[in-house]
Amino acid sequence: MAGLGETELRKGNVKAAREEFYKALTINPLPSVMQRYAATFHRREANGEELRTAIQLYDEILIKQPKYPLARLRKAAALLQLGDPQAALDEVETLLQADSAGEAEVWLTRG
Repeated sequence: MAGLGETELRKGNVKAAREEFYKALTINPLPSVMQRYAATFHRREANGEELRTAIQLYDEILIKQPKYPLARLRKAAALLQLGDPQAALDEVETLLQADSAGEAEVWLTRG
């Protein structure tokens, strides 16, 4: 089902992708699947409600796996897109203090 979600997302059918990822989550609630589900809300053209939903999903991932660097990085990007640069910077600073401090994308995001 996650594979169907990926296919629908690539075709630009966000609603169908969300449905497939949600189904996949009910079967296999792994953080990686939840991150892909969050990506259907965290898109370039997302509105504020969608971005807040993505942030909530990233928070759920981080509760389960606090050191999941991709979720924290994507959360920071969503916060920035939502217009909260200080909260985004706080997330990036948390990343820099974690095991992912060597990740190039983190340093590029921080600027």
